[in-house]
Amino acid sequence: FEEITQVLETDQQQYTSIWLVANPPVGWRNANVSADWLAANMQLIRSSLLAGLPARQFMPWTVSATELGKVETTEKVRFGDVACLWGVRVMFPVEPDGSLVVLTYWQPIRNAESDLKVFVHLVPADAQTNAPVAQDDQYPQDGRISSLRWAEHDLFRDVYALPVASLPPGTYRLLIGLYDAGSGRRVTLPDGHDSYYAATIDLPQPQS
Repeated sequence: FEEITQVLETDQQQYTSIWLVANPPVGWRNANVSADWLAANMQLIRSSLLAGLPARQFMPWTVSATELGKVETTEKVRFGDVACLWGVRVMFPVEPDGSLVVLTYWQPIRNAESDLKVFVHLVPADAQTNAPVAQDDQYPQDGRISSLRWAEHDLFRDVYALPVASLPPGTYRLLIGLYDAGSGRRVTLPDGHDSYYAATIDLPQPQS
């Protein structure tokens, strides 16, 4: 037990992420040690199957400078006076379960007056409206961080998984925003828009 956790603690300091790819034998007393430690001390990014084995990627809660260099969007997009969207990272290819993982990076400015949710929406590029065909709405870090108190946090990473398996191949717009979970009212950008066009997503024909 102690040897396993010591290795994980060392790896946490040395690497930008840790993959746990394992299917421990039934009855092994240390079967869940790694999974439990990673779940308690790091952020789950992806969960999938690799060659039939459960595979999970974890990253430190603190965002490193190395990681920030990999984000696709480097401009700071201000949402009202409460937060900036610092960057976006789209984790291609699509996961084996048909989800597209999107990482967002937020920098709080001040505490909000209401509990805000983040939305990450996918909209067809030629659509006349912003009605999403795939979406993931959640509180920051799935409730680990609240906008009512987030000014005490530095820049943080958030993880979203968009279900895209049923979508036809084509070009889509990735829209990101914040909204009051109670009233549904969105936080606006300086230009008056209520969402940020973060990226263009090309979904290929699924492999047969």
